[in-house]
This record gives sequence, C-alpha cells and structure tokens, in this order.
Amino acid sequence: MTDRDFDVLLSVSTASVVLGSTRGVGLGSCFITFYTFCDVCIATSEGLCELEHTVNLTPEMEYVGSNGYVNYTGVHLIIDLWKAENLCDAAEIERIFRQAVADCDATLLHIYMHEFTGGGITGVAVLSESHISIHTWPEFEYAALDIFLCGSKDPWRAINAIKDGFKPGSFHISEHKRGILND
Repeated sequence: MTDRDFDVLLSVSTASVVLGSTRGVGLGSCFITFYTFCDVCIATSEGLCELEHTVNLTPEMEYVGSNGYVNYTGVHLIIDLWKAENLCDAAEIERIFRQAVADCDATLLHIYMHEFTGGGITGVAVLSESHISIHTWPEFEYAALDIFLCGSKDPWRAINAIKDGFKPGSFHISEHKRGILND
C-alpha cells in the first residue's frame, strides 16, 4: 500500500482562496483520490488549521451535503474500470445500475441503454438525486462511469455493486465535491 499527501492552493475567485488537500491511497490494483476542501484554512508547519465555515445547514436542506469542513451540493465519483466484464450486456448493466441505486437509497426515475453495433454500450440511470452513467469499450475491456448524487446521498455506497457486477481487474475512482457553498 502506498500513501501520498500533498496540498494544492486553488484560487476560486479574486476575493477568496481555498486550500485543498488531496490524499491518494493505492490499494493493490485500485487507486482512489479523495478531494476535500474547506472555506477558510491556513497551512501551518503543524498542518491545516480550520478557521471558519460560512454556510449553515438547516434540517430541511437534505439536498446539501457536509463533511464537517465544507458544505456542497453533491458528490461526483469518476470511475475507470479496466479488464472489466459484462461490457456488452445491457440487461446486466441495467441490473448493476438498479443495485447501485438501491445501495445508495436513491430514487430511480429512468434507465436508458444504447447498444452500439459491434459492441459497446452507453447508458444512464436518471435519478431524483442526479445520475449514474456508463460508456463501455469492450475491445479494451474498459468502462468509464460516473455517479453524481446531490446532498446527503452517498455515491460510495454504489461501489460494491459496481465492483461485483463488472469484476474489474483494476479501477480508479476520483471524488469531487460539487457546488462548494460559500456565503
């Protein structure tokens, strides 16, 4: 297992600066990147020092998430699967999507799959909370997926369904907090 930590200074506007910290953890054939941000932070020799949060959540704002450091509108996972199975099977991909939606306790509105001549599928599950999408390249044993859920819904809960359904030899997941809320 390998770990690497580094700080990234991002200018989000001329009036504010956000210090972000990324942490990558290698787990065998899997590499996961975590992105976390706080509204106002100072980097010291002892590490990050949180100064202030600018958005107050109310119980009725279930469409807003918080990790204790920052409030955001949703979490977006970008997923690459390599040496994956079931990349030409629309019915199996739909089953995997339905399981992922159930695991996230999300609300499915519609699923659409398009099968390309000669193999490959593009598909989307439209959710009340946003979406899950896929595009497959069976000739490379590769699939690109993304899972975006707003508010307090946790897209990480879908990962077991994705891993169990596609059985990838390796995968990469990046997490992005979307809609960082600053007053």
